[in-house]
Amino acid sequence: MGVRNFFWWLMNKYPKTLSEAATGELDNFYIDLSEIIHPCFRADHQLFRPATYDELFSTMFLRIDRLFDFVRPRNLLFIAIDGVASRSKMYQIRDGNFSSATTGDVAREIGEKLREQFEKEGKSILSKEESQGLDSILYTPGTEFMQLLSDKLRTFIYDKVPGEGEHKIMSFIRAQRASPGYDPNTRHCVYGTDTDLIMLALATHEVHFSILREELVGVFKTKVCQFLSVCVLREYLSFDLEIPCSDKYEYDLERIIDDFIFICFFAGNDYLPCMPTLKTNEGCIDLLMHVYKKEFQSFGGYLVDMQKKKYEKNYQDGPRVSHILASYAIVDNVDGVFRNTVELLLKVEDCISSRKYDLLKDDLGRDKVKLGTQGWRERYYKENFSAETPEEIEATRKTMVAEYGKGLCWVLLCYFSGVPSWSWMHPYTSGPLASELKGLSQIKVEFLKGLPLKPFDQLMGVLPPSRAHLLPEAYKEFMIDKNSKLAHFFNRADGPYLIEEEHLLLETKKLEKELKDHEKVRNTETLDLLFVTRSREASHQAVWCSGSRAASNKIKGAVMMSSNIEGIQGVLHVMPENFMVGDDDNKGGYFRNVLCMFYETRQDFRHVPQFLEGVNIPQMTVKKEDVVENILWHEQELYGYGSGSGGNSKRFENRRQKWEDTSESASSGSWRRDGYAIADNKPRQQGGGGTGGLRGSNMDRNCCLMSNNRQRQGGSSFWQSRSGVTYDTNDDWRSNKLSAQNESFSSNAAAHGSKT
Repeated sequence: MGVRNFFWWLMNKYPKTLSEAATGELDNFYIDLSEIIHPCFRADHQLFRPATYDELFSTMFLRIDRLFDFVRPRNLLFIAIDGVASRSKMYQIRDGNFSSATTGDVAREIGEKLREQFEKEGKSILSKEESQGLDSILYTPGTEFMQLLSDKLRTFIYDKVPGEGEHKIMSFIRAQRASPGYDPNTRHCVYGTDTDLIMLALATHEVHFSILREELVGVFKTKVCQFLSVCVLREYLSFDLEIPCSDKYEYDLERIIDDFIFICFFAGNDYLPCMPTLKTNEGCIDLLMHVYKKEFQSFGGYLVDMQKKKYEKNYQDGPRVSHILASYAIVDNVDGVFRNTVELLLKVEDCISSRKYDLLKDDLGRDKVKLGTQGWRERYYKENFSAETPEEIEATRKTMVAEYGKGLCWVLLCYFSGVPSWSWMHPYTSGPLASELKGLSQIKVEFLKGLPLKPFDQLMGVLPPSRAHLLPEAYKEFMIDKNSKLAHFFNRADGPYLIEEEHLLLETKKLEKELKDHEKVRNTETLDLLFVTRSREASHQAVWCSGSRAASNKIKGAVMMSSNIEGIQGVLHVMPENFMVGDDDNKGGYFRNVLCMFYETRQDFRHVPQFLEGVNIPQMTVKKEDVVENILWHEQELYGYGSGSGGNSKRFENRRQKWEDTSESASSGSWRRDGYAIADNKPRQQGGGGTGGLRGSNMDRNCCLMSNNRQRQGGSSFWQSRSGVTYDTNDDWRSNKLSAQNESFSSNAAAHGSKT
């Protein structure tokens, strides 16, 4: 999800970031597979949703084929899928699952009544199994569906890899980027519509980076592939966030981009709620950028500093990450970042609240808070936190501000270095008021790293009781038992919104004893499996680390891969010889003459958010005149940022009148309700034209099916392609024959291990 409406803001603000073709050939192509599977459940272009697993898999494989054929990566296809989520993400997952289950149950009840009516009228209809389709809640780590998908693909361990798909991709890129011998001119492309990908791509500070999106355009909602160029976006930001020159501060675009990522947090994301006065469709990002530029000097310089450590300390050696801000030197001192942030947000809130009543008066009948009117702060606390007395409001404010301050640090670290704590979550669904952010400098920010939950534990935390059949029998009985110790947690209306982790783990630990062997496999973690063809250089190390060879070579633990073998670096672990798959005697394998070993990415690295030495910067395509200032509805002269002349006041009133008189449109010269103004005489196009892009399904590919990669804090899977590798596809995926001439990676260790 990310920042709501961020992509549409970006498309209006920086239209040159989008194109229907990539600029040059691409090396590595990364897919967040959740972006592929969810549309398969919805069946966007079919009359009915898939009713069987085979139908679903067939649709999913076809989508992967088409995307690969469109991008044609030269080196690597890396596919990542959501695994066990952090506690902060589980909050959102549970909400979606309960809503989906409720809607589905109502739809089924209505469908049953209509089905009976149609049968009485003699109308022929499809069976329930054919018409209802599969439930998308199946796509949750730990379910039997995920294990079947793991076996089908031979490339993923969905239920064993903690972390979200997009974060796994970035974790892999950061690890490779920090490895010696990494080519700084590697061209990356990520597929996905999650706006978090844009922020995460900016945070890598890789210049050759594109994001592939599929958008529905035209009357017939044709799917068109579009590339979002992170390089062009950086060019836009370099002009749009240009700060005044000063002897005190050296201009650093990389730090400005880090600050841009940080200030966008206040518009809300998957982990933090937005502030009540900041909404993207009301132009809040434009306003945040405007205040940032105008007040840069008064802030004392850059808001964050992710390029250095204040203290040299390896926090990965212990479970506890203490004093996150000081350790990673987000700024030179903790007081500074909070003080600067509060100053920025106070100015933003002042800009908004004084005009909110006039501009949104039509909504006041539905709005109990009535933002901008007298007493709105008290009403805000009452409606959102049930705090009415001054004492209750102050106690709520202190707790909320402390949690929000921790949340800012958590999200910042998550974007730049990975999940700092698996157990932390923001406890409120509403954000604080900027004017109430007091005492932030007194907050002690430290996170307990902890471990991700096991897949079955997460299922217990996010599934509604009506979907208990997706759990193993022992867990299912426990969930539906009205007398169980956690019964009050499973009913959303009667208990806390998210299960307390300590109570949950205390009970599930007892239930684990009743699991069958195949269920234990679904509920455990393993390392990635790295598949290497015998013809590749990496196969020599695979043989060196396999079975009896490892014993004779006195290899007991792990060995580092030779520098930049096949463009991939990591650590190899000793594994039994029976994990060698794909030989002639293994007729069920997809690979022939393939060696396999346990693999993990390096953990002893620190991401440096700067350009790497030797990177080739593309020629700029954006000019300063391409950056058009969106007209803010809190115009600066009205709030003390300019000369205060009356001309702008009159101009603002004229635009407000247009806003009140026109419908929500993007016609030329209109003042749109979303806060954007059309600067030219033509409405901006929302995306590219033409059929754009997906080529036909050619069965001759330059790819090699690969298994997936597992990382301790977010592994993934990928295919690696080289020229001359082909495979044939027919309607039955199980009969595919693949000829592998290169290496591929998998984290399906447990799935393979259970068969050997």
